[in-house]
Amino acid sequence: MNADIDRILEHEESKEFTFKRKMCKTLSGNNLWYLTVTSHCDDNAQKKKRGIVVTSRCHPGETNGSWMMRGFINFIVSSAEEAKLLRDNFIFKIVPMINPDGVINGN
Repeated sequence: MNADIDRILEHEESKEFTFKRKMCKTLSGNNLWYLTVTSHCDDNAQKKKRGIVVTSRCHPGETNGSWMMRGFINFIVSSAEEAKLLRDNFIFKIVPMINPDGVINGN
């Protein structure tokens, strides 16, 4: 998941509207990352956008959640007209792995 996110952030087009931030440290000391994906616009338009929160891997054994999140992230940062429309109208806050400790420990 980290490699996928880093690849997206290195892409010239998607790094204009995709931002990675650290939400916190987990109990095991791992970083909990989140992405913000939205188109740039003036402050008034930005304030009118509604937020959408998307999370995955709350339960570490739900490996299919990572694949679903990968597909969602790849779509929302793509050049598809639908993705552009969504970025123009919403602010996406994405937590790709909400329980990294459980995933890392193999629970």
